[in-house]
Amino acid sequence: MINEPVTESIKLLMHSPPIKRSLEEKVLIGLSVIGFIFIFPFAVYRIIQHSWAIAVVDLIISGTMLFCCVYVWRTRRVEKPSIILAVLALAGSLTSTGLLGASQIFWVYPAILMTYYLSSYKVAFVLCSSTTVILFFLISEELDRLTCITYFVTLLAASFFAFTFAMSVDNKQQLMKKMITQDPLTGINNRRALDEKLHETILNENRKPLGTCLLLFDLDHFKQVNDKFGHEVGDEVLSGLTHIVSQRLRATDQFFRFGGEEFAVIPSNTNLPSVLKLAENIREIVEQSQFPHNIKMTISIGVANCKSGDDERSLFNRADRALYFAKQNGRNKTAVADSKEKLTLVNQGIN
Repeated sequence: MINEPVTESIKLLMHSPPIKRSLEEKVLIGLSVIGFIFIFPFAVYRIIQHSWAIAVVDLIISGTMLFCCVYVWRTRRVEKPSIILAVLALAGSLTSTGLLGASQIFWVYPAILMTYYLSSYKVAFVLCSSTTVILFFLISEELDRLTCITYFVTLLAASFFAFTFAMSVDNKQQLMKKMITQDPLTGINNRRALDEKLHETILNENRKPLGTCLLLFDLDHFKQVNDKFGHEVGDEVLSGLTHIVSQRLRATDQFFRFGGEEFAVIPSNTNLPSVLKLAENIREIVEQSQFPHNIKMTISIGVANCKSGDDERSLFNRADRALYFAKQNGRNKTAVADSKEKLTLVNQGIN
């Protein structure tokens, strides 16, 4: 007879939504599979031909590609496999040239492009420059000087243009990422960044449960500020609130503005009691602070911790219900939604 926990796990697996893989994951998995399919037959052919040295090289390359494919598929992590495949491509082309001669040098050109695609342009520059120098010494005795210099110069040119292109793309990506994930008024992360971080957090929580928490808060009676003083003063209040809260957060905590006067915090590597203490600390500091035009403000806070079977929406909705509960009970309060959906006030703040 199947026990209860196993039955629940099977049900959860059957009803869980399909995994949405990132472009980086798809590319790495695709490169690994294609590389294995193309290189492994060469290893078999070398074995049949008793070319043991190059056969071992082909087996190592194809085996590593298969390992990277499985690793990315299971963990969804791409940083280390990217570096491994880049180094593997360059090392494989060098080894092939060293064992079979200068006829294999053409494999270095796609290896250079692959390295700049898979790794940062700074790392790729070091790897490709080193490869070019080593390759020059490998072929210097086999080919005449002019041919060696020609290969050397063309490899440097390919690496230089790849470096320039990769650097330009990286700079544009960083600028674009900042534009689409940063709130222009406060300078902190926006709703899009919050959605992405929640997705990442849930994935990490499913791999290794840490009891990650989500903290939502907004300004009480903020509409009155806009109505009385105007939206420019309202913007000053929002910027001031951002500054006050940021000073209470650690560098590793994530801070977001996802609505007009609505904010979120995802504290890193902490538990529910610590998050509730942080929430109360933030609430009290805001209550004691002076905003522009001698305005006094308070905030209401909702907290929820991640539980088994959560996705981004369920965790956010529980924290949102806790926030609404805090407002219903007088504002300037912190409320928590536990894993059993029970809503509880943490303080008795001032109305």
